[in-house]
Amino acid sequence: MFEIEIKPTILTIITTYKCTAACEDCCFECSPKKTGILNFEEIKEVILNTTKEYPSIKQIVFTGGECFILKKKLFDLISISHNLGLKTRCVTNAYWAKNKAKAQEYSEALSKSGIDEINISTGHSHQQWINENTVINAIEALLNKNIFTLVTIETDRDNSDCINSFKFNSKVINLQDKFQSIFYISVNIWVSEKNKNNKIKLISGGCEHMFNNIVISPDKKVISCCGLTNLKVNEFKIGDMSNVAVYREEQKYDFLKLWIKTEGAYSILNKIGISSDRISHITHPCEACDFLYNDSEAIKNIKEKYTEFIIPVINSYNLQRLMKK
Repeated sequence: MFEIEIKPTILTIITTYKCTAACEDCCFECSPKKTGILNFEEIKEVILNTTKEYPSIKQIVFTGGECFILKKKLFDLISISHNLGLKTRCVTNAYWAKNKAKAQEYSEALSKSGIDEINISTGHSHQQWINENTVINAIEALLNKNIFTLVTIETDRDNSDCINSFKFNSKVINLQDKFQSIFYISVNIWVSEKNKNNKIKLISGGCEHMFNNIVISPDKKVISCCGLTNLKVNEFKIGDMSNVAVYREEQKYDFLKLWIKTEGAYSILNKIGISSDRISHITHPCEACDFLYNDSEAIKNIKEKYTEFIIPVINSYNLQRLMKK
């Protein structure tokens, strides 16, 4: 039987579902009302256990919810990861930078802990809670500490001016000129089922996260995907974090996930005969994955047709592996 080689390079820890914001289209449905959170010892233990089980791990990502709710504990966890020789990244809404003094305080602590990268999420929904000036305070303080900073702007509404407002802000322009090598801006195409105004169609190709990113959730579960809809796919919830070996053992013969990795969920939907009008609403690869696992017609068609794709998919997977060596 063909066995999939599973050597994840990233450990993503969703530290909490609690957040300082309650964005309408939050991929994890986080808010200040949520209570799920991992404590310091739990996170430390899972870092040590996972890196021992998978020596291939090179980076730890702390996200949420809002991971900065952990405050000093977060900095200590970053330091532990750094001392293990691992790269570290935090994903945040930058709520902690409401004034320049606080922004400098947090950036100093991050620098001392050995952080490698900060990803800041902003855009229409986020800015109902954390305004543009707060985000800019964070960016400026981080860059002045030579911390790589990526700002991701959501595009969930056609009439939102958040992108242009941010990109053409004079402070942002000056920071881009001054810190070209460590400051980047990207656009996120995520939208929820309730809002389909976004027409960007970057949904093709294989999923680079599958088998590469082991995710730990606040309810102490191992999740096989860091994608935006992972909580909606039961097949992605594969075990308890007390046994991280399940990431390999429960997936090493999973053909559908291998197919998603090599070709992507949207491509699979087309190949198994799902009509284009049924999937024309999809605007994100993760939405395609959600549809693939939860739509009754898709499930039926996969069961009936998957065998004809086994050899081509395995050949494609092996070719991709050879090309990376």
